[in-house]
Amino acid sequence: MPSPLRVLVVDDDADNADTTAVMLRIWGYEATIAKDGSSALLAAVAHVPDVVLFDLAMPGMTGFELAKKLRAAVRPRNPLLVAISGYSGKATHSKVLAAGAHLLLVKPVPPDALKSLLARLPRDDVDESTA
Repeated sequence: MPSPLRVLVVDDDADNADTTAVMLRIWGYEATIAKDGSSALLAAVAHVPDVVLFDLAMPGMTGFELAKKLRAAVRPRNPLLVAISGYSGKATHSKVLAAGAHLLLVKPVPPDALKSLLARLPRDDVDESTA
């Protein structure tokens, strides 16, 4: 049986982070929360996620900076980096991609859209009991 996708949710808004994590767990995913970029880096190194959902506008370390640092911190793994922001447009999208993220989702993200995105991702089929 495939193991569940590991999703790291990074948002300085506790309500957004908690709600997203609860939703992910209901859908059968492992969800870890980080409230800022520094905590996200620590969590990503300790429990390399398959997906990182992160807000762009955070104090201290922006989502753009986080994406760049995540790329280096979790090599050779290549988690899907998904920026989530109220900002949209070509300029923001270009900056997100230049920072190393794969996708930009615009808030509010419809739950069905997120669920559909995650359902299309491959799962790790390694049986850890025999590995």
